[in-house]
Amino acid sequence: MEHQNNLRPFAQVMVWITSFAAVALPVLTIMIWIYIKDLGVSSGTVSPQYDLTSLSLTARLLGFVICFIGAGIMTYGLLALRRTFQEAAAGRGLSLTAVVNFRRFALVTLITVFYGILQNTLLSIVFTMGRPGQETQLSIMLGTPEVKALFTALLFVFVAHIFAAGRKAEEENAQFL
Repeated sequence: MEHQNNLRPFAQVMVWITSFAAVALPVLTIMIWIYIKDLGVSSGTVSPQYDLTSLSLTARLLGFVICFIGAGIMTYGLLALRRTFQEAAAGRGLSLTAVVNFRRFALVTLITVFYGILQNTLLSIVFTMGRPGQETQLSIMLGTPEVKALFTALLFVFVAHIFAAGRKAEEENAQFL
């Protein structure tokens, strides 16, 4: 099909981008938590008030595990998306493999929204535990960034359903030919 041939170069570029992202995400997570003191990192999305350069080894390990789980979940989703792009690059944009893997990516994206909220909540505890003269704090954040992420994830889930319907229609058309 001509329309699939036009998508192949773009799909191949996306294979490379998702491959890079799937490797970079866990590697950067590891590097940030190993070199957190050298980087002078602030807590960013959780709260800029926390100075992460003075975290204990236990807090750094807990923070790493919490963040690495999130990176692992998203890496799994990126690898599924990569497989979808590989199928498109091979001219099989509506193959069962492409549809299943895009659906997997959409589901993982939805899961990461909720894990992101949990992650930020857990990190607020980690960043404040064991601080002399301060109590451990619990901060649950749900705001515009989380709502946007949820909307985007739901959009991906919707597109995955459309993708599956397109595959079904293609199969029905093939039966008539």
